[in-house]
Amino acid sequence: MQKFTQKYTIICLLEDFEEGYNFHYSNWPLHTTLIDTFAIDWDAKTLQTKLQEVAQQQTATTTTGIQSEYFGPNKGVHVILLKKNENLKNIHYALIQKLNEGNLILNDLQYSEEGYLPHSTVQKLKQVKVGEKVNINNLALIDMFYNEDPHERKILKIIKLK
Repeated sequence: MQKFTQKYTIICLLEDFEEGYNFHYSNWPLHTTLIDTFAIDWDAKTLQTKLQEVAQQQTATTTTGIQSEYFGPNKGVHVILLKKNENLKNIHYALIQKLNEGNLILNDLQYSEEGYLPHSTVQKLKQVKVGEKVNINNLALIDMFYNEDPHERKILKIIKLK
């Protein structure tokens, strides 16, 4: 059996879900990614504490869906791009700075910092619409290998931004 390294991602949930909710990788809740998939030296409890520190310093913000786009090598992932305003950039950069303290290793470095491209993937039954206001008001820590299964995800912690 293939061995997987523990990975996480940090998203902002755009619909109500509870901590502990688990889901298949093909059935994500509506969200926008704040930090793409990563490994870190911290355990989950330490990581949650560090995210709480960031959340205490960052203010919730609102952005807008601005354009429909297709991502991926075959342009098969439908997304709605979100306006990358200063507050959203501040949240992203504060997370990167804090996670770097734990030896952050991103899967896709090109999508961080200046390459950060805020978007919301169109889900099976829900999506952000172009022109729609989107509240960025939480940090949700996602376990990307729940129960050591590379197909399962779990919401470990939801932390409200101030």
